Amino acid sequence: MRRLWVLALVLAACSFDLGSVPRPGDGGGSGGNGGAGGTGGRGTGGTGGTSGTGGTSGTGGTGGTDAAPDARPIDGALPDAPAIDSMAGDGPSPDCGNLNQPCCPTATCNQGVCLGGVCTNFGGTWAENLAQCPVCPMEGLNPYTNDCACPSGTTLSQPYQLVTDCASPNFGVENLLTCESSTAGHWRGLYEVDDTMSSCRAGNPYSSNTCTCPPGTAVFAGMPIFSGLSGGVGILGHLQFCLGPTPSSLGNFGGMYLQLDAPCVAGSTCQTANPLTGACSCPAGFGKRQYRALTPCPNGPIGANLYFCYRP
Repeated sequence: MRRLWVLALVLAACSFDLGSVPRPGDGGGSGGNGGAGGTGGRGTGGTGGTSGTGGTSGTGGTGGTDAAPDARPIDGALPDAPAIDSMAGDGPSPDCGNLNQPCCPTATCNQGVCLGGVCTNFGGTWAENLAQCPVCPMEGLNPYTNDCACPSGTTLSQPYQLVTDCASPNFGVENLLTCESSTAGHWRGLYEVDDTMSSCRAGNPYSSNTCTCPPGTAVFAGMPIFSGLSGGVGILGHLQFCLGPTPSSLGNFGGMYLQLDAPCVAGSTCQTANPLTGACSCPAGFGKRQYRALTPCPNGPIGANLYFCYRP
């Protein structure tokens, strides 16, 4: 019996809880359970067995190492996230005010003038008759002013003379005028040559009023016209206009063309096509303004319309 009592004490001292073993990354292990008290011996008159001593509580395990060292704290700010008050709003374009770009607030431009919400250097055209016909015919008004006048901020060219049939059968003379700002854009001016006298009748404002186009621009549309009258006889001439580099989609000059009232001899009435469309037409999205002219044909002068294309 004594051997059984001793064996019970040994087993009680060696008992332990597996849950108390620390694991990497876990919290401290639970304290071990106290050993069960030994059973009293059954010998006659024997003293009851001493109660087993409680097991020592387990030492807390070391805290686990952070498995993601680069993870941000939950309440940390993302380093690349913009501050809410730094985001761009609906303010003006950073290019506003530049040529062929939207106007800045209050319709201001750093280059050119503000027309139709865009900064441009082309301010439209208009015509006035010198005699016999209405001085400023309705079809000759500048579309940007609805008058025989230039928009504020543009200057008036020299007059380009055209013989018209507005007082048919008599012929009249009108002055065609263009409006432009000093900034060079896609529109690079117009000039008129007197073919009879081989002289410059009206020069290009962008070329110091000479009958040339500025360097780096293209010469387009040699439009045959009668540029004046001398003793009732028409003076032969032609108009040339100049274009700068490829136009912006926001530019407001869409070219010009000359269309006859009837074919000169045979074929088309398109005397001089618009170089921007290859036909007697304006680009999509552009309006047109017409001015009367006479053009020479082998069988005599014939009436025609000179069209300027502009963005409304």
